[in-house]
Amino acid sequence: MELLLTCEHGGNLIPENLEVYFKNAEADLRSHLGFDAGALDLMNYLQEIAAASFSSIYTRLAIDMNRSISSRNLFSKYTGGLEPELKRELIERYHMPFRSAVREYCMKSLRNNKKLLHLSIHTFTPELRGEKRNAHMGILYDPSRPDEKKTAAMLKRLMNEDDRTLKIRYNYPYRGTSNSHIRDLRREFPSSYSGIMIEVNQSLVDENKMNEEIKTILLSSVINILKTLP
Repeated sequence: MELLLTCEHGGNLIPENLEVYFKNAEADLRSHLGFDAGALDLMNYLQEIAAASFSSIYTRLAIDMNRSISSRNLFSKYTGGLEPELKRELIERYHMPFRSAVREYCMKSLRNNKKLLHLSIHTFTPELRGEKRNAHMGILYDPSRPDEKKTAAMLKRLMNEDDRTLKIRYNYPYRGTSNSHIRDLRREFPSSYSGIMIEVNQSLVDENKMNEEIKTILLSSVINILKTLP
């Protein structure tokens, strides 16, 4: 089994020539609305065991790499009103190259290997609209896919064996079947591909760096999964 890593919300850079549309967006760009703090650091930490990794450092407020082109959330309040030509340029210059690179890697890997495990790394804000999120980490998967269900259960068990105080929930704080990069890949590669989205609470992030214990526990757990699964 090969491991593929992606980080769709790794940074908050504004695409070239779009600065004028983000003049009053500094607070949003620094917040969870602009990017997933600590996610890229976590993905980079896991790279030593991955066959390939892909990340985007452009803000999701310009175009969301984790949304399909048909999604109403592909663009934000800052870019939703752009002229069609500018939207098309964002898709062709940023969204499509990122998605195409991952897709091509999946095709190549699945031609040469029996199984591919894809971990999409994200983080979530500790509180949203006044509601406190009550988990350290979420493991998002599709319950109808047996391989993903098995992998998610193994990951939770292994991580809690290292630290029983970690509160890990399935399909939290979002559903594992929602519109996402992984959902689109599942549809294209219905067999031999497993997609798991890792969501870590940003309370475990400091200055865009992920908590060291979480990094080491996740790394060790994924190593064991890769050794165990065929």
